[in-house]
Amino acid sequence: MHPHWRQLAVLLRSSPEHGRQLLRTPAPGSFPDQETLETLMATARCAGLDALFQKHLLSGLVRAPGEERLKLKARVGSLCSGCIDELVPASLLSRPWISVPVPVSRAGWAGVVWFCLCRTGEETDFSPAGRPVPDDQTLKAMRLALDVGDPRSGHHLWSLQADEEVPVTGGSLGLPVFLGARFLAENAAWPSGLFASGVIGRDGVIGAVANLPEKYRYARARLFLAPAENGAEIIKQKNVIACAEAEDAWFAAELLAGGIQPGRISRYQSCRHDPGELLARFHCLPLPFLLNKETCLLLEQVRQQPVVHLKQLAECLRRCGFDPARGSLAAGLFSPGEIGALVRAPGNPPDFVFALFDWCLAVMAFADHQGRTGESAAWGRVAARMMDMVEPGERAELANRLMVSGRFNTYDFRPELPDLFRRALELEERHYEDYPHSSHTLGAMYGTLAQNCGFCGPDFLEQLLGAADRSQKAFGRKNCREAGRLDNYRIYGLLDAGRTDEAASLLSGYFGLDGERDADALWRTACAMAADGTTEDVFRAALGFRFLADTGFRVSGPRNLPVHYALEGAGHPWQLLSRNLGRILLASGRHSEAERMFRRSVGICLAGGETMRAMALCSLAELHAAGMAGDADYEQAAATVRWIAEDSHLNREHFSRLYGVPGREIPGLVFRCGNELFPFSYR
Repeated sequence: MHPHWRQLAVLLRSSPEHGRQLLRTPAPGSFPDQETLETLMATARCAGLDALFQKHLLSGLVRAPGEERLKLKARVGSLCSGCIDELVPASLLSRPWISVPVPVSRAGWAGVVWFCLCRTGEETDFSPAGRPVPDDQTLKAMRLALDVGDPRSGHHLWSLQADEEVPVTGGSLGLPVFLGARFLAENAAWPSGLFASGVIGRDGVIGAVANLPEKYRYARARLFLAPAENGAEIIKQKNVIACAEAEDAWFAAELLAGGIQPGRISRYQSCRHDPGELLARFHCLPLPFLLNKETCLLLEQVRQQPVVHLKQLAECLRRCGFDPARGSLAAGLFSPGEIGALVRAPGNPPDFVFALFDWCLAVMAFADHQGRTGESAAWGRVAARMMDMVEPGERAELANRLMVSGRFNTYDFRPELPDLFRRALELEERHYEDYPHSSHTLGAMYGTLAQNCGFCGPDFLEQLLGAADRSQKAFGRKNCREAGRLDNYRIYGLLDAGRTDEAASLLSGYFGLDGERDADALWRTACAMAADGTTEDVFRAALGFRFLADTGFRVSGPRNLPVHYALEGAGHPWQLLSRNLGRILLASGRHSEAERMFRRSVGICLAGGETMRAMALCSLAELHAAGMAGDADYEQAAATVRWIAEDSHLNREHFSRLYGVPGREIPGLVFRCGNELFPFSYR
């Protein structure tokens, strides 16, 4: 039985006045057994509260799940026979209902009156029901608020008050009624802790109300929405937002319903109206805000004005490069065809081509991070059409990006360089020799060259180390922050070559351990980075777990393991982090947690792009080797190999040894050949 009913039973017996206050709030949508209901009704009748108890029951009836209401009505119908047909007509039983709190204050008294509001459907009539009956002016304010909030439907409404109580009067209930109508139209519940007070005008402007401080103090709200006109009386409170218009209030209420903390909502108000502010803060704004209808309309405005916004949008997308959810929202604003049509469109500013080219590079980078090879290739083709319209530096960036998307992400691992990359590299090298300087472009290209050597296997380790050194020199002091990424390449190469002592020496500095080479210290640091770190820290953690797994690290004792860390992330490199954490857990005897991590890794891979989808074979191989694989896992392995061979954009020759192998044998073969199939930073 819900605790509410036990509390009500106690209050009706021991303190009827407090019982009355509880009856004036909505009941939960789950009822106790019939005997308990009848006992509560008898106790309420003795206290003179039987009519209010009936309304209380009906407020719970309309909060119950739709499919349960008919059964509950049969149970409470006899107890509420005096009012059920008026308050909850049979025609409205299955319709959407919501409970709306209205702060009230009069003659030194403050409180909250709850209203039960129903969206009746196509009829646009407003039908208030029950007693007490508000005066005409109040009913007019209600109707206006409903018309502004949801003009396409009619509404039915009644208050959760005793019949003899003083009715709610005045226009201040307009704002909460407006919000209730909006939530009903969205088929959403009223957010816990939300209170509002304000007069709604026909144009949606929120007017001033009386006794605002008293209403605020009584409500004890998580978030209180007040009129901008006189909200200054209480606006100093952190949980109060002053709203000039109804849409401002709906925006704040919707964000609260989406889980955004009240203290942050006011900070996002400026992002509602300013595209530049929205794009500047896009990477750190909560997803419910970005998915809000108003935000989507503002993004559509950005899309309609590419000449104005495209350069900033590319910068915005780069900040979301490893964030699949936010990045997809930004990257999806334009298709390759739409950008391609703008390349030679008449009337564009002369420098607009650089913004178009930069956008293509930004989307390619995002797609590459997600392993979406086909998407990256499509944007690469659009960028290639602008090669003769941009500077050598931009052409070098495209050559570098095509190396990642066309080679690494498709598993096309070979030492020979593509002609475009080779020519761009030679040009950048000549420019660097003639004018020595900190060159981010040349440093990035040498870094890509180091990666290529890593993917080609341990035989190319010395070339990898040499390319990493040249990259560090080219980056110079101006780009010294890139040095950490180069250590990442060096360590992966050393691990693939089995030179773990040298890898351990580099790891110490890479993790900021001041020369300490204790595995426990590395474990603790990697766990902290996975839990709370930046994107760069997560990549460090993935490498740390790989090293610990390769060297047989075990977690001893009853220490809590950070299994939940790997459950929070999605996309690259969380599939690697989860897999190697699973290997550590398996070595530590934590088999069920290890299996959970391996399966988590498989799930992340299958949800990602093509590059990641192939990586599922790695974690399926771990499940097989640990004796945890079932029929579905072997079927998945066979399906993945079929997809690679028949439908993918990947280098199919790289996986040729898996073709024709029975599904139950594929994971074992991958486990034995994993270093070759998934070299360097791909495991």
